[in-house]
Amino acid sequence: MTKTKRQDERGCHNLRLIAVRALEAMDEPGFMNKERVREALSAPDLTSRERGFIKSLVSTTIERKITIDWLINQVSVKRTGKMKPVILCILRISVCQLLFMDSVPARAAISEALKIVSIMKMDGLKGFVNGILRRLEREGEDLLKKANDPSIAFSMPEWIVGLLEKRFTHEETFSVLHSSLGARPLTIRTNISAISPAALKERLEKEGLKVLPGLHEYTFRISSERVENSLFQLPSFTEGLFSVQDESSVSVADVAGYDRGMRILDLCAAPGGKCCHAAEILSYKGKNGASLGRSDLNNPEIPENGMILARDRNRTKLGKIKENIDRLRLDNIETEIFDATAFDPSLEGAWDRVIADLPCSGLGDLGRKNDLKYRIKYEDIEELAKVQRMILNNAVRYLKKGGRLIYSVCTITEEETTGQSEYIERELDLRKIEERLILPDERQDGFFIASFEKL
Repeated sequence: MTKTKRQDERGCHNLRLIAVRALEAMDEPGFMNKERVREALSAPDLTSRERGFIKSLVSTTIERKITIDWLINQVSVKRTGKMKPVILCILRISVCQLLFMDSVPARAAISEALKIVSIMKMDGLKGFVNGILRRLEREGEDLLKKANDPSIAFSMPEWIVGLLEKRFTHEETFSVLHSSLGARPLTIRTNISAISPAALKERLEKEGLKVLPGLHEYTFRISSERVENSLFQLPSFTEGLFSVQDESSVSVADVAGYDRGMRILDLCAAPGGKCCHAAEILSYKGKNGASLGRSDLNNPEIPENGMILARDRNRTKLGKIKENIDRLRLDNIETEIFDATAFDPSLEGAWDRVIADLPCSGLGDLGRKNDLKYRIKYEDIEELAKVQRMILNNAVRYLKKGGRLIYSVCTITEEETTGQSEYIERELDLRKIEERLILPDERQDGFFIASFEKL
């Protein structure tokens, strides 16, 4: 019986073909890796194991692309920049399997690559592909040992390596680069307004998860074969008992010092982790308080569970925040669409805390966003720093006397971290209370947090 197209695409080689098609879009303007991977994984008849394989293959190939291209160039008479894009993608995923995915036998990686070449009707190039892969099967490990350039060894653009080496010690730079590769920890934050950390741990273990202590008393690291998306199907998640949030982002609350009855303004709230965390703390500290709406902003009698106004200029992202508010059963947050680069005089001088978790280069988060290092440019950092200052100029005007500005970014560049901290003190006349630069490691992402008081 003749196979249908879908039946033919069920073979192992066609899982790799799906990965190749997703990777082909990486060099196309306007596309992001996660969007194309999501599209590739959308086929309804893929099993969870097949989806996991494709996702891992694409993600690891992107993560190691600079290293992989260097390896190919060591054994090929034709440079990667001169190859047909689809052949280069086939070579990339195959080298990834040979050298960076222990679960894939070398013979399978090579034979399936040659099958894809045939599917693409490029049989004349099978010898070329086979020759490169056979050589790297034999010589790849030794070549990797000779890759002394950190840009090649850690698959990081040279300008980012230079930026790190200029700012940090050799040991710190190595740690940052090393943390950008491999699996990232999955951390959850207990909704302390709904359940105790101990009770949540017991509940999660009953739901089949291995739960390890986090860096905070109410955070946990999840160790399980479950993919992250399956967490969102757990009853404990749908009941609002926890949220997924990195440890460094959770630390914003440590620096902010939220207390019951506070008015808190979150200027760039999406995706909502920090404002929901603040709402949970206020609810926990003021259990008997009534809810407070946006219209009650000027009411001097703020209930014990306080009031949080979460703003973002993106309507879609604001909708996600609302979904989380409903899921977590929080009644002390209001949401509004607003561009933080504009000033809103109706909010001037009214807030105990202003959270300014601002758009940034994201270089503290490279371990999770493995395509970002290929998209970001140094010029982008300079432009982002200008936007950050526009928002900070507005943020300070929203604070009441004695109120605190909480500035945070998920990056580690000097321009966006200590440089902005100095600007806030020097130009905005606030007093610095605390400052933390968190370098990425196996426990948490890179992050910067600083708090300032309006005198």
